[in-house]
Amino acid sequence: MKRKMLSWVIIAFLVLGIIAIYLESEFEVKNGIRAGAGLLGIASILWGIEEFVDHRVFYSISWEKTEKEMTLRTIGSITVSLLRLLMGIGLVTISLLGFIGLGDLAENYVKNRPGLVMVFLSALGFTYGVQLFLSKKKQGKSLQIFLENVFAGMFGVFLILLSFTVLALGLIEILWPEGFRDMIQLFLSRLLFPFSMQ
Repeated sequence: MKRKMLSWVIIAFLVLGIIAIYLESEFEVKNGIRAGAGLLGIASILWGIEEFVDHRVFYSISWEKTEKEMTLRTIGSITVSLLRLLMGIGLVTISLLGFIGLGDLAENYVKNRPGLVMVFLSALGFTYGVQLFLSKKKQGKSLQIFLENVFAGMFGVFLILLSFTVLALGLIEILWPEGFRDMIQLFLSRLLFPFSMQ
């Protein structure tokens, strides 16, 4: 009963968020988009928490096919829950910064110091990549299904590796901003692209 109530609460926040965004976009209601982003963020956080509760029991990995499949599907579901939780935190943060008048300040900070955003994006990319890699594959013996499964797994691995790269660069920017700018400037100069980071 409690879980069903939580599901209805999540739906209510989603609907209210969409309505708030619609009111500003169509009727120019003040702060509608900011409020909508916050409401959608709260819904996403609650959704992630709900799924964490549903999958709080981890299955031990073994060589038994059925048990191993259940383990991978559980891990894949948990990574999706983490993705929703992180997206919700990001939306709520953006909404709060807008309401307290720090939207422009935060935007300028991100432009000059993108490390934190890079770490956040790498977390999102990693969770989605793991979910793709561990998701249940389509059943069938046709070449099309085989290729779809292979490309889904390959893209998941690529996204995981890319996320680790972005994470490393983000940490470098946070800990060593001047070195990060020098690295980016050197990389862009090798591409013969005239660009200078401020």
